[in-house]
Amino acid sequence: MADEKKASAKQEKTESATVEKKSVVKKRGVDKWKKKTWYTLIASKEFDRKELGTTVAEKPQLVMGRTVAVGVRQLSGDPKKSHVTLIFKVVDVKGNKAYCDAIGHEIKDSYLRKFTRRRGSKVELVKFIESSDNKKIKIKTIILTNKKSTGKKKTALRKVITDKLDPISKKYPSQEIISELVFGSLVQKIFSDAKKVEPLKRVEITKSRIVG
Repeated sequence: MADEKKASAKQEKTESATVEKKSVVKKRGVDKWKKKTWYTLIASKEFDRKELGTTVAEKPQLVMGRTVAVGVRQLSGDPKKSHVTLIFKVVDVKGNKAYCDAIGHEIKDSYLRKFTRRRGSKVELVKFIESSDNKKIKIKTIILTNKKSTGKKKTALRKVITDKLDPISKKYPSQEIISELVFGSLVQKIFSDAKKVEPLKRVEITKSRIVG
């Protein structure tokens, strides 16, 4: 009987210690989460200071440099831009707001595939330009033609792209350039001149990124 009492007391002590340990672990987890702060991500003025979402971190320093991809349709409300994504990076934190600069954009591959035809050609050009705030921007442009193009005509089409991109180099700050690539009339200008070289299906600035 005495042995049974000892065993029962030992078991109760073990169970009590286990419960206490679980309670401590749970409390530590809650305390760690409570230390974190939610930050609202805000776009640069060129993108109307739109809210991009939220992020959580223990310290403001941990928010700096984070990137977020946002659908252009979400920013502009334009369903025609649902295939375009803007990439933003946190460059400043004040209070619970994290301010972001656009560092580039990209277009979904699936969107371009529906315009690609076997009978046509795909002419690509990757070009680097500089902004007035001394940032290097890598820009990829694609021209889709209605029929197969010769090497000479492909060279002429690439020259059209270069002739339209060169004038904006070093003329505008990086945020304005990226905004122009996504929302501006640059694509229409390229299309207007390129169609004089070859009948076209589509012109798209498919990707841009601030590098270095």
